Amino acid sequence: MNDIYLEKGLPSSPETEMAVLGAVLLRNKSIYQIMQGIKTEDFFLDSHRRIYRAMLAVNERGKPIDLFTVRDQLTNNGEWEQIGGVTYLGSLIDDVVSPDNIEHLVEIIKDKALLRGIITKANQAISLSYENDDSPQTVLATIRREIHNLSVNYTTSEFVSVADIGTRVLEAAEQRTGATHLIGVPTGFTDIDVVMGGLQKQDLTIIAARPSVGKTALGLNMAAYAASRGHICGVFSMEMSADQLVTRLISSLARVDAFRLRTGYINREEWARLADALRQLNEMKTRFFIDESARVSV
Repeated sequence: MNDIYLEKGLPSSPETEMAVLGAVLLRNKSIYQIMQGIKTEDFFLDSHRRIYRAMLAVNERGKPIDLFTVRDQLTNNGEWEQIGGVTYLGSLIDDVVSPDNIEHLVEIIKDKALLRGIITKANQAISLSYENDDSPQTVLATIRREIHNLSVNYTTSEFVSVADIGTRVLEAAEQRTGATHLIGVPTGFTDIDVVMGGLQKQDLTIIAARPSVGKTALGLNMAAYAASRGHICGVFSMEMSADQLVTRLISSLARVDAFRLRTGYINREEWARLADALRQLNEMKTRFFIDESARVSV
């Protein structure tokens, strides 16, 4: 690992960083495109982070961003000499590309910063694996969380025109014209489907009630119905085992008392209904799954 660092160094593009900073000096409004794409810490060189931070401070005061205002801000911060003085600051606009290319340059800086972040997290994973006394599962959960946080920080987010969104909404409405009221995933409960139009992919639907009133049974039946209609469903359980969940589900599908199913007090008619319930589950075999891992988190 150290040999790779010595041979290649960390991913970076100082020339691109200089071009971006120089573009701001040439056209101040470019800073808003930069602010949308990257953060101060995404710059690799410390001098560039200091200059960018000074530019942000100048812009926040409503002043033009030029060699003189940035110089004054860096001087006030006590960072003028650290960045190389007037010679280095002036060099930013010597070979700057067109400010119109700023988005592409920002993407390069962002990508390099993400790669450095991945390397950092990978090193943390190695250290945790060697030095941590926790279980491997706990270490893995920590690493997953760190990687997830990194991916969230570098997820591209852009402004979208409301006109474009409006067009998309009307196109979707046109496609549903003449169709039934059900536009989402069916739950099997007519009143719920009428009110909600089924379960929508952009929604988080929460079933809330007092303990032991049937929330789990309701959710399982919704998932089973959706799976029976061709939708792929996954149930994540942090409390009940897969056997307990399927016992409830079979009991509901067969309309057999769960206590009788657990204790084996089942008559011939109930056995026939249980066999039919198992047949239904087999038909959903490739569409209905349960994860009973207690380590699942929201």
